[in-house]
Amino acid sequence: PIPGLEKLDCSNCEKLKEIPVVSTLREVECRKSIGITTIPELPNLEFLICEDIGITVIQNFPKLKELYCTNCTGITAIPNIPTLNNLNCRKCVGITEIPPLPNLVKINCSQCTALTKFPFLQKLQLLFCSYCPALTEIPCLPNLTELYCDMCTALTEIPVLPSLRTLSCSYCKTLTRIPSLPN
Repeated sequence: PIPGLEKLDCSNCEKLKEIPVVSTLREVECRKSIGITTIPELPNLEFLICEDIGITVIQNFPKLKELYCTNCTGITAIPNIPTLNNLNCRKCVGITEIPPLPNLVKINCSQCTALTKFPFLQKLQLLFCSYCPALTEIPCLPNLTELYCDMCTALTEIPVLPSLRTLSCSYCKTLTRIPSLPN
């Protein structure tokens, strides 16, 4: 290993099979490196981008703040990482639910076609969940200011969201109710 290494970008390394275990790594970026199937335990990792790679499991990194695991079709679950404040799991078609992440402020789970529900997320401010055809409900999220749920064809109503300022819900064919929005 390379002692002192804090940032690693191994994007488009198609033959690379594994990421080295370096305890000082804080940021890892892996895009289109299809040979990588696991991310090792990295105790100081704060920022992780996994895009179009072959991983099936995301570890519970104790200091992780931002996780981008877009188009990782083998992932079926997001671990409960209390420090996480930004999650992008767009196009992770195996994910059925999001865990109750207490510090999550922003989530993009658009095109997670198996996603059926969300937990109560006290701090969530921004939610992108468009093109989630199995999503049937969104809970009351008191701090949510922006909601993008276009093409959520099983969604029947939008709950009362007291902080909401932006709502996009086009092509929600079963939507029957939009609450009065705050002034």
